[in-house]
Amino acid sequence: MKSRLFLMLLLMLWFSISAFAKEEIIWLQNNRPPWLISSGEYKNKGYGDVIRTFLTKNYLQDYKHLLLPINPSRAMQKIKDENTNLCYGPAFKIKTLESLFYFSKPIYVLPQGRIIVTNETFNRLNRPDELSMEKLIQNPEFRLGTIKNSFYYPIDMTKYNEQNNVTTLSTSSPIVHLLAMMKKGRIDWVFDYNVFVKWEAFLNPNYENIFKTIKVTETQKLPLSVTYIACSKNSLGKGIIEKMNKGLTRSNILEMRKEVRKWQLDANTLQAFDKLNLEYFGF
Repeated sequence: MKSRLFLMLLLMLWFSISAFAKEEIIWLQNNRPPWLISSGEYKNKGYGDVIRTFLTKNYLQDYKHLLLPINPSRAMQKIKDENTNLCYGPAFKIKTLESLFYFSKPIYVLPQGRIIVTNETFNRLNRPDELSMEKLIQNPEFRLGTIKNSFYYPIDMTKYNEQNNVTTLSTSSPIVHLLAMMKKGRIDWVFDYNVFVKWEAFLNPNYENIFKTIKVTETQKLPLSVTYIACSKNSLGKGIIEKMNKGLTRSNILEMRKEVRKWQLDANTLQAFDKLNLEYFGF
């Protein structure tokens, strides 16, 4: 009789603990300063980290939060293998993932990526305001540096990955590695968003004497670079997104947008950022 009573008490305790146990969210964190920073002196201080922290502290206190530093290739594999309690972002919608995730309300819009070159290469190209990336990559005199499995190029990169003038780095390599290669003359240009060049400016205040950016003709055909938070397409993910969406009010979106504004490269890109977001959101 005592053993039955003891067992019943244990079961009641277990159910009580289970009822109040917090469900865990695994946040995928790609180390790509200044967006997400998973290691080093500025760990968890990227603008995406700040936005994630704002959302989790204000609207997702009922969950446990685990950060998982991961590169894009491993992230894709984990998404396919364990699509149970994952969230990521702020990031763009990728068609291949739309069937696997719920997406929050939009948070901000980024200006499209640009060709990035050194001053020397800028002069070799005759100091253009705009270039066709397709034509430039077909020119063997100029060497492109790219990161494997990037999804944001305005042209079909699969046609050019094997070219001799294309240098591909691992997905674990950040844009600063490519910029360092440009400074050493190992590559001539990259394509990326201006916020990542601004990170180089943060680390190297003399960046304006090193890099120039060029508008890319093909980006005009791309949809807007709108960012969201994404969570697994199941009941847990749906509940997380619903809670976040309640908190994504005008005032809170504007507050989070301040973090992204800090990383606009210069007056021109800041103006483009503000104009895009005003047109998209109405504020």
